[in-house]
Amino acid sequence: MQKTISIEEATSLWVIGLGRKAAFFDSELYEFLHYIRETRSFQNQNIKGFRTDSNLKKKLSEVTDYLVSSGLVQKPYDNYFVIANKDPSDLEIVCSLYNIGYITYLSAMRFYNLTNRIPKRIDYIAPTRPLWKKTQSQILSENSPNGENLEKNDFFIPPYPSERIKIKGKYLNVHSRSCLYPHMNKGQGVRIISIGDLFLEMVRNPDLCGGFQHVLEVYEEMAEVLLNEIIDSVELYGTAIDKSRIGFILNSHLDIQDPIIAEWKTYSTARGGSRKMISNEPYSDSYSEDWCLSLNHSVFK
Repeated sequence: MQKTISIEEATSLWVIGLGRKAAFFDSELYEFLHYIRETRSFQNQNIKGFRTDSNLKKKLSEVTDYLVSSGLVQKPYDNYFVIANKDPSDLEIVCSLYNIGYITYLSAMRFYNLTNRIPKRIDYIAPTRPLWKKTQSQILSENSPNGENLEKNDFFIPPYPSERIKIKGKYLNVHSRSCLYPHMNKGQGVRIISIGDLFLEMVRNPDLCGGFQHVLEVYEEMAEVLLNEIIDSVELYGTAIDKSRIGFILNSHLDIQDPIIAEWKTYSTARGGSRKMISNEPYSDSYSEDWCLSLNHSVFK
């Protein structure tokens, strides 16, 4: 004979079973309540007192009060919970709340101990909004009971990363991209750009990584140590201009010799007015003939 448990007991078991997850949105709890309302069971145990016509939003409010009062969770913000016994970092909370995307730029530099600067916000890469909704809808469709189209109800769809939600005293910098790098999984559930890809992004977007001079300082300190990772990432994802910029820094500025970098120099494209070390800064007459590149930063003068 199957055991019968209450909605509160089922929800407690669900929270405990979230494993390495540190935080979750109201929408995830709402989806769970919908699931047990439709199936009338959880972990092979019957659910009592939960009719199929029960008001889910009312149940969500009641269960929220129960979870908070029982000490299982904390609710630091209106629409998300933090599991109380885990004491997660801000990055762990972000990666738990948002199941697609990863930590990047200055936040990633801090995580990898490449900088002593403390980011005021958390840099997070996410897919574009249409791609986010499409992917989340697919996940809902795969997990929904009885083949229901839950994605038609926006309340079930996890919210897009928001710059208005505060996480351990910090807001997010959300960077929307149509193409994402494969991410690394670090520590207790932190998804983060790989260190080689980060060095590529540092040169592409120095303004998001403490400024070009700071990026150059990081290269000066760590590029030789991480040379294989940097070269692998540039080979995989780098464009011709990426190879010219990073090739100049590694070879001409840091005097690092490598046959792959030598190939980059060989195939460096012809000089053009748009070929600059820093894309959004004015062109400079200071010029590298080897790399067909305008060195448009005062550090090279």
